[in-house]
Amino acid sequence: MKRSAPHVNFNKIITLLCRTASILAVCGLPVLSQAQETTTDRAMLVLDASGSMWGQIDGEAKITIARTAVADMLVQWNTSTDLGLIAYGHNRAGDCGDIELLLPAQPLDADIFSSVVNGLNPRGKTPLTDAVVMAAEALGYTEKKATVILLTDGLETCDRDPCAIGTLLEERGIDFTAHVIGFDVAESDAGALSCLAENTGGLYLPAGDMQSLTDALQQVSEAAVVPEIVYDLSPATITVPESVVVGRNFMVAWTGPQNPGDRLAIRDENGDGHGGQPLAADDFTSPIEMLAPATVGVYQIFYDVPGYDTPLASTILNVVAVAPSVTIPETVPSGADFTVEWTGPGASGDRIFVVDPASGDQFSMDQARAEDDGIGVLQAPEIIGTFEVQLIAARTGEVRASATFTTTPVSGSITMPDGPYIAGARAMQVEWTGPKNSGDRLRVYPRGSDASIMQRPAFGTASSPTNVRIPREPGLYTIKLISTEGTIYAEQDFEVLPEQ
Repeated sequence: MKRSAPHVNFNKIITLLCRTASILAVCGLPVLSQAQETTTDRAMLVLDASGSMWGQIDGEAKITIARTAVADMLVQWNTSTDLGLIAYGHNRAGDCGDIELLLPAQPLDADIFSSVVNGLNPRGKTPLTDAVVMAAEALGYTEKKATVILLTDGLETCDRDPCAIGTLLEERGIDFTAHVIGFDVAESDAGALSCLAENTGGLYLPAGDMQSLTDALQQVSEAAVVPEIVYDLSPATITVPESVVVGRNFMVAWTGPQNPGDRLAIRDENGDGHGGQPLAADDFTSPIEMLAPATVGVYQIFYDVPGYDTPLASTILNVVAVAPSVTIPETVPSGADFTVEWTGPGASGDRIFVVDPASGDQFSMDQARAEDDGIGVLQAPEIIGTFEVQLIAARTGEVRASATFTTTPVSGSITMPDGPYIAGARAMQVEWTGPKNSGDRLRVYPRGSDASIMQRPAFGTASSPTNVRIPREPGLYTIKLISTEGTIYAEQDFEVLPEQ
């Protein structure tokens, strides 16, 4: 039996998505149909050309690596699939609307395609969610099969939710798939990208260098061409724990035919997707790890076969709460490190932040992973004020818990040995006290200058007294106990006399 279109619950995410005028199909506006029907498969490469692509791997810019890897992919591209190109971040800095359809999906001319890619000059932001939507619309995803290949070196930076848009495009599309390549993306950030692929039945492939990026592009280009398959509809089974903790990984035992494209999918009572896991025949065995939804409730896990609306198996998934909390001292010396105790899901990508509640500025961050046992270390701002520590969920940006603290002033002292101080003489022993915040230093400056001529550490295992070399040139000097941010805890003036 062919799969019928699933029920779409727009109310939960339509408000967020409609804020972007470019997401026409999502907001109920018509998608332009293709002028001429074609049975050729069609794909769109969405290429990250944001400013971070000038970052280097082994001394070579990421954009240069990407150009070479794309050129290698084009050599192997299956001509039965038309290919187009969209890029973002290549025209203007700081513009979330900087997304451009550079080549429509059409029979591949590798020379022209490579020339366009080689002409991209990274400079802007990362509006990857809207770029994927533009690609889907350009491919006519509501009317025919559409495949998007996203190559990005970072997370969304334009206040969009790729997980939610992936779910909606999957539900609205005839046969929509998004493959995602995370190029030099931190493992802790992978969850915020892989959900886009998982929610559309696509692949998420990490890549950290030229070879792995070339391999990933080759794999997704092969996945874009799906031959006609006769599916095995033998019975399957799914076994899960009695309950799982919201936002945490859990193990699923399963049996089934493992057809190409088979997957385990988590859905709520409305049929909305909440993640999944492919069951590629050569790559996965039972049990398999999955990520629980970010909201407490009763869900189901289905064994889905591509193109069929009756799953081979299903089971109930009970997602239970862990009450998130943050425990910190009421006061913290300015600039000092302090310990944060937290409880919560500890889902991949969750973090704890020091935040200015008035402006929203973030000053310090640490991971909040399950394996960290609920303990993190943050650094207080050097300014005096009231701040919050927030436990923030990776996928939704939700503040799971928060607590408030106040920074208190700190001071120090410097005691120098009796003079005189003679140019070029042996080092003097300087006694000092201070907060020993990370990066604190004893620095010697020519009087009136902002450029120090020598320094000694005043943090960690540093102790008082410490040896400070006397300047070689006669003159007026100041020794300061100072932080990396320029906060002066103590200072002493002294004069260096010429050699006798």
